[in-house]
Amino acid sequence: MCTIIGTMGDNTFWLGSNSDNPWDTRTKIYVNDEYTYKFIGTKLKSPKDDLPWSSMMTRGVNEAGIAFTFSFVQRDPEIPIPEGIDFEEFGRTILGEFSTLVDIESYLKSTNMKISGNFLFADDRGTLLLAEFLPYESRFIWKKSDTMFRTNHFLELPTTTQELHPNSALRFESLQKALDKYPLLDDRKLYLVNLLKNHENDTENQQFGNSNCSHGEKGGTISSEIIDPQSRTLWYNYGSPCGSKAQLDSWGNYVPFKLDELDAGDVTTYEGKILAALEGE
Repeated sequence: MCTIIGTMGDNTFWLGSNSDNPWDTRTKIYVNDEYTYKFIGTKLKSPKDDLPWSSMMTRGVNEAGIAFTFSFVQRDPEIPIPEGIDFEEFGRTILGEFSTLVDIESYLKSTNMKISGNFLFADDRGTLLLAEFLPYESRFIWKKSDTMFRTNHFLELPTTTQELHPNSALRFESLQKALDKYPLLDDRKLYLVNLLKNHENDTENQQFGNSNCSHGEKGGTISSEIIDPQSRTLWYNYGSPCGSKAQLDSWGNYVPFKLDELDAGDVTTYEGKILAALEGE
């Protein structure tokens, strides 16, 4: 249950995301330098390890200027899939081994995958690639302008599974309303903050919230992220982007973490404590 956005600004696409999960799930910021390219991203932990994306680097950017984010889409459980790359290996491989979007598209088309969802890939050269991906079917859309967003259902694939995520359409509509409400700003970070914090379509007593800043009974937004591929910066907001402390001790603001300034290892904890010394502190 996530919201992902790609919007053009400063000659490159910025990525924004809300990570929506059960309330006992957490993310942290982590830097890895064990692959071809050093990268920073959010690593997710599910206490029962019962989510397909448990232990995955779910969003991030590498030193080659490649960034990605994703929203899960449930595949049809009746269709068998071959063994292949799982979510955890996929996230690390994308961030650790790729420097072009063309190569990422080729990798997705030529490799057996167990993953499914909407994936946004951006580079620091001004290009965005959307992949609506199932192990047995996919669509790829290239963008060089405008804004693109997804929640947890497909728009291009004919095998849409919107019914498996009953509030996905409502959160998609929530973002459409927010796009009409908030003017496009030259400050892309502030623009994305406005979109990610919105509570359009918010209603009480839902298992999962119907707005992009999501506050459900069983789950909602546990962290929010904004990525600029050019500066290799990930702005991270622990908890809900609006700052509500009802379920988590949310930060209520986006803190910048610059890949070039950080050593490998944990940058924050799963409890929202910042471990790294940041510039200006």
